[in-house]
Amino acid sequence: MATQNTDSVLEHSGKPSRSTHRRSRSSRSSTRKVAVLRVALAAMVAVTFLLGLVGLVYLQRLSNENDRLFFDVRKQEKELTEANVLIKELMAERESLVQGRIPGLQEIAYDETFELGDTYVRNIIFTLTRTNGKNKFEYKAVLENQTTDVITPKVYIRLYDELGTQVGTAYIGGDEQSIPFNLSDSGEEVLKPEEIRSYSDDLNVVDGAQPKYFAVAAH
Repeated sequence: MATQNTDSVLEHSGKPSRSTHRRSRSSRSSTRKVAVLRVALAAMVAVTFLLGLVGLVYLQRLSNENDRLFFDVRKQEKELTEANVLIKELMAERESLVQGRIPGLQEIAYDETFELGDTYVRNIIFTLTRTNGKNKFEYKAVLENQTTDVITPKVYIRLYDELGTQVGTAYIGGDEQSIPFNLSDSGEEVLKPEEIRSYSDDLNVVDGAQPKYFAVAAH
């Protein structure tokens, strides 16, 4: 009897129990889950790395583009500054040439008194008005005879554009179109000793011209 029991136990112990099967299946399942988690984690790390790399490359391109635009703007600013300096130099040179070619030339300014103090023309004022889109140029000149003699003044007012081309004229005592004032016995226009008078009239200016300089000559 004892021998039979021992064989039964040995026979029984040679087969895996149900609990052993359950533990084995649970272990394999846990291993698969860990493997899957490891793969998923590795994939996330790889994706994160790739996204970071792409972002870094994009930011670098933006930085390079910003640097290029910055240098382009600085270059254009430098070229513009150099161009402005050159333009000013050319304008100054042109004005110098124009003024050197025409004696007594001055830059015109409207509603400003120009003290001439030359001969008997004390000062002159220029006025610009506009009616129906058309410019009208006027002048007012003050003449003064500081001598003890009667003089016969002849005043020539000339306007020039920026190139030094004459574009406007006016006369006082210069021709039949000038403003008449005191006449001598011979019929000549005169200015008596210590006499001060003002004269105003329109300037005959070429249509569309823009006077920039003026010159006054008295004889």
